[in-house]
Order: sequence, then structure tokens, then C-alpha cells
Amino acid sequence: LLRHGLAVMMVDNPFMGERKPAGQVGGVLSHFADFPLTCAASAEECRSAVSWMLANGWDQVCVSGVSQGGFSAIVAALRSDTSRVLGVGVVPPHSAESVIEEGVPGRLCAWDVLAQQSGGLEAAKRRMKPIFERTRIDHMDLSGTEPRVVVVGAKRDRYVPTASVQNIVEHLGDRCLAKWTAGGHVSAILERRVYTDSIVQSFDGPWRQKA
Repeated sequence: LLRHGLAVMMVDNPFMGERKPAGQVGGVLSHFADFPLTCAASAEECRSAVSWMLANGWDQVCVSGVSQGGFSAIVAALRSDTSRVLGVGVVPPHSAESVIEEGVPGRLCAWDVLAQQSGGLEAAKRRMKPIFERTRIDHMDLSGTEPRVVVVGAKRDRYVPTASVQNIVEHLGDRCLAKWTAGGHVSAILERRVYTDSIVQSFDGPWRQKA
């Protein structure tokens, strides 16, 4: 990106790295209640960073990320009410629900504890549903939004279901350009050129033709 003349600001997920909650082991959240918080906080911090950059001399800003970071990037871009903001999401879920129910991350949940605290497994899932509903990109109101968004999905993704990525693409309509890699979640992340090219091309005028 630097070779293309693009400056980079890195934003940490507030529930990962040095800012993770006390007692949390690695990047695995200790409590289910932390999940909507980390989704909201990371998206809002991205949006705040974008606003700061636009107010301090940057002509255009592309907010981007991978997986949950891709989700946060798209939400931040859509919440910015200016065409000066671009978004690139690589293998982003449309919400947490599909990832937990169908993807590999669901195996990390302590379902026995959740069931015990909720009066059974089905009761636990029912309690989760309204929380998941809050994270759905395909439920976001797009009226008045102008940002262009590039979404990169993986055809063999076992982490974020393909249908979840497609939900974003269909909801965004003309605001979105979709790209698909042939591999899975990890290989899509490792194909760095696809990621960086998507960011560079998002700054081009005729981006729909070039991407």
C-alpha cells in the first residue's frame, strides 16, 4: 500500500491485544455478552478514526479489514455519510449468527455453560438471536449512504459461510462490487495481493470496471 502512495493507520480490536479484558485468554472472548460489544466498539472506533482523518486533511479514506475486521470496516464505511469514504471487507460475515451456527467458531462456544445458564440449549440460542439481529449488515438502513464498498468472499470458506458474504453483496446492491477467491477463509487472508489490489482500486474513479 505504501508503494502505491497510500498511508496506513492500524486500528486494534478493543477486545484483543493489549486492551483485551482482564482474565481473557488470547483472542477468545470470555463471555458471550462481550461479542456485541466488540462488534460495536470496533466499528465505532473505525468510524471515529475515519472522521478524524477526513477532518485533518485526507481527501479520501478507505476503511478495510479481514473477517470480523471486514465486518467492522463495512459498518464504519456505511455509517460515514460521505462519498469520500470507501470500504473493503475481506471474508466478512453479514452477522455473527451464521458464523456461530454454521462456521468453525461455533465449536469454540461453551454450549454446556450457556445451556446451563439459560435453561437449555435451545433457550440459550433463543436468547442469542435478538443480540445477533443487532449485528446484521443486511438490516442496516442505507438511505442517505454514499460509500463504495468492495467485498471479497471465499468460495470454500468454512469460517464465514458463502451465503453470509452474499447477503452483504445483495443488500448493498449498486454500492458494492463483489470479488471471489477460489479457496477458504485462511487462504483468502493469505492472498494479500487480492486484498491490497482491492484497496488500491477502490480509490480509482471507474472502480466497477477495473475491479
